[in-house]
Amino acid sequence: MSYSYHFRMSADRANATTSNFSDPLTFLDHCRELGAGGIQLDLGVRDKSYTARLRQKIVSNGMYLEGSIRLPRDRQDTDRFTSEIRTAKEAGASVLRTVMMSGRRYEIFDSLRTFREAADRAWQSLVLAEPIVAKENVRLAIENHTDWRADELADILRRLGSAHVGACVDFGNSIALLEDPMRVAERLAPFAMTTHIKDMAMEEYDRGFLLSEVPLGEGCLALPKMIELLERKKPDIRFNLEMMTRDPLSVPLAAHAEGRGREDGAFEAVGGAFEEDAAG
Repeated sequence: MSYSYHFRMSADRANATTSNFSDPLTFLDHCRELGAGGIQLDLGVRDKSYTARLRQKIVSNGMYLEGSIRLPRDRQDTDRFTSEIRTAKEAGASVLRTVMMSGRRYEIFDSLRTFREAADRAWQSLVLAEPIVAKENVRLAIENHTDWRADELADILRRLGSAHVGACVDFGNSIALLEDPMRVAERLAPFAMTTHIKDMAMEEYDRGFLLSEVPLGEGCLALPKMIELLERKKPDIRFNLEMMTRDPLSVPLAAHAEGRGREDGAFEAVGGAFEEDAAG
């Protein structure tokens, strides 16, 4: 997954290197040399000769390709979205990962009102995207991106009711919303179209906890159980490694106010992980 190379790609863009990981063909070659089964990345808009070369290389190496795309902001942005969908399809991708909100819920919202306004905008973007992916016969996978709790995302997908829109199940993100990762996998498995696999570790600090990706098997996630569950529900699902190199995320906590129960019963994330009865 391209976000595992965030710093490398940023440096490539800044320095215009010849071996540029922002070029899908270059990134594919690197991942193939490492023994990866496929790649997931933003393809943008490319001409047919380029997508034909990429598709041929994918097929000849027995690999897979998944896209990553931004939802249309409004009706004026649907042409860009459609062009990127068609590029991905021509290159051989049948699944494209997306997000409905770009920031962490507990960082970017300071009230229920601003959260609901953003949620409404995100829903309208999804409604614009759905007929396009349905017409192009590709699948759009929404990541649990520290924006929605698992039940909220599942409700959105049920409300939309599209065979072409499902979930990109991220194994670790929802810890930052105080959700149990196994429960997240269980809630989203019926909608799963692809994944971001990772392992996570936590450490307490004076305002809450620090959260970071760690090598697979060295963290707190029940990876074998999560993988088995998703494979049982969706036998053709792919596991895209997302191991970001960065400082640990700071997740601030406030003591749970008596009488405002949550399933996990102890804490609320400050600044936006609202109570179940308010944010559902």
